[in-house]
Amino acid sequence: MKKIITLILIAVFFSINIHSQEKDAVPFVIADVPPQFMDLNKENLQQLFNNKIIDFFNKNINKSVAKNLGLTGVQRVFIHFKILVNGSVEVISIRAPHINLKNEAIRVVQKLPKMIPGMYKGEYVDIKYSIPIAFRVK
Repeated sequence: MKKIITLILIAVFFSINIHSQEKDAVPFVIADVPPQFMDLNKENLQQLFNNKIIDFFNKNINKSVAKNLGLTGVQRVFIHFKILVNGSVEVISIRAPHINLKNEAIRVVQKLPKMIPGMYKGEYVDIKYSIPIAFRVK
């Protein structure tokens, strides 16, 4: 539970920081109606979306990618993407300590399903979202 809360807080922090740099998409945290996976119900949409994204990455990320790269400890990958008004996902940027970790993050983002777009001030808009991924290398 603590891990999920930390991931959510980091995602919110990065979503707010990116808004100051880009003007073409609305940050997730200020959307009136956040983007939705097709199977979500209508209660507590932001929390449900955060949980679904975290679950999706946990199930789809190949944790063994970080092995044999000469890295040790916790390796963090920061993923920034947009959910577009057509429901598709577009990568904004990915920061990673190794190209293999970056490529794995891109692979998982590209696997995200089409979504119901978010709304802001009554209109469908692109929504920016960020998530950190931690690889623990022993």
